Amino acid sequence: GTQSAVSNLGYSILGQIIEMITDFDYDEYVKKHVMIPCGMMYTKIGRPHVFAKTRDTNEPLMSDVAKVSPEFVGPALGWESNMYDIMRFSRCLDGSGDFKILSDKSLNSLIAKPSAVPVQHSNSWIGAAFTVNSRGSIWIEGEFFTDDLLFFHHGPLVKDAATQQSNAAPGMPSAYAAFFTGQMFNPTKSSIHNLVKAEKSWSDENLFLDDVADVKTKYGKIEQVVKYQLEEHHLHGYARALSLLRYDIKWINGFSYKKKTYFVVIAQKVEKPLFDKVLITPGLTEATLTQHKLHLEKSGFNLTYLQNYMSHSHGGSVFLAVFRKNSYSNSTVIRYGLQHYTQSYKKLIELYAEEGYIPTSQSLMYNGVDGLVSFILQEDENRKSQKDYRSYEGITQSRLNKLVTGNAKYKRKLVYLDEADYFGKPQFSAVFVNDKVNSMLFNSKLSVKDMSKIIQREQMYGKLPRIIVAYGDKGSLWYAMFLEK
Repeated sequence: GTQSAVSNLGYSILGQIIEMITDFDYDEYVKKHVMIPCGMMYTKIGRPHVFAKTRDTNEPLMSDVAKVSPEFVGPALGWESNMYDIMRFSRCLDGSGDFKILSDKSLNSLIAKPSAVPVQHSNSWIGAAFTVNSRGSIWIEGEFFTDDLLFFHHGPLVKDAATQQSNAAPGMPSAYAAFFTGQMFNPTKSSIHNLVKAEKSWSDENLFLDDVADVKTKYGKIEQVVKYQLEEHHLHGYARALSLLRYDIKWINGFSYKKKTYFVVIAQKVEKPLFDKVLITPGLTEATLTQHKLHLEKSGFNLTYLQNYMSHSHGGSVFLAVFRKNSYSNSTVIRYGLQHYTQSYKKLIELYAEEGYIPTSQSLMYNGVDGLVSFILQEDENRKSQKDYRSYEGITQSRLNKLVTGNAKYKRKLVYLDEADYFGKPQFSAVFVNDKVNSMLFNSKLSVKDMSKIIQREQMYGKLPRIIVAYGDKGSLWYAMFLEK
């Protein structure tokens, strides 16, 4: 019990055990059960690194050269992350958000004092990778194979039910992290702690929003964030990060640009927790979409949004679906279809319109010259009157502007918009429904810079973004945007 150390080899072996027991690749298992639930969208097994460092300038540099292969040391030293994800992990540990990844029993095991603690460090010990002290604080610092870093949490991770108090002094953050490039081989904990202590005016703003938003809007009690170009592989973690901030995704649309797939997202602040009430599922095939729908319906989830998009990571045409828990009333009936030819779709919705159905999603995709429509039709059996709507497929960008203006004259507003590439030219699918038409603004060809200016300007008058669709045209990226008061 005179010395204590973390075994990197032990953690590498633990990664192999996880693979054997779960039948998952180690990193895929951790992503599914730790990273995505905590909204950690950037954290991943990194690239191989070669470290050439020495503690003593008199020693030859080559004496401390080591190549770290992430494939082997992943569980110990292979992960790359950033500041936002580390602090998301902190919130997952202490439950300061709407989700706590470990039970109190597991947390107590994580920080438990070993039976043989070194005598010279009796007030602190090494728990499961974290250093722990007798006050319940935990921290972790960099080591020889990493840049300098510090993650510190005042604790306790398991709070007393009566007080729910942090050990942090009033006005101090309960947890903080500091990242550095390079190493000094000197303890950083006390220096960083003094810097944090010296700061007297910590911001009251939610700084996580800077990571999830390209632009933030606010009008009265309505708060929104807009993301213009979210990479497809970040979507699961991003959606989770938003839900943990209690931001509900109100609009999402996938698009391709320069052989990559992205999503544009509009999310709005809500009061109640969204944990496990909204599921955003990209990259679905026809078969997996049907399976998801049947499985989730048993748990009370409803299919509320559908888009057929081209995914470069999945190698072709796939589906994005949004499922919401108990979204429809008992009197609501929905029908959905995947990749119907446009002519047959037009006949189909004419038949369903006679029964009171209206399209709520109408996604367009082209297979050569053939237009394919994937859709959701909705009917309310308790409706008092039939809603008037108009739907269009395969319309040009110039005609789209005229349709928005023309339908507004008949009190029909845009409720769904999608775009598909037709031999290098954008073609749109749009649905307009008769509803209360507030003051609105629409432009079908905007750059990111122009769009941001419009959003910031119009929020003062209560006009907020409802629909944004991105598309490529002649090598440039453009956006169609609909704002409504």
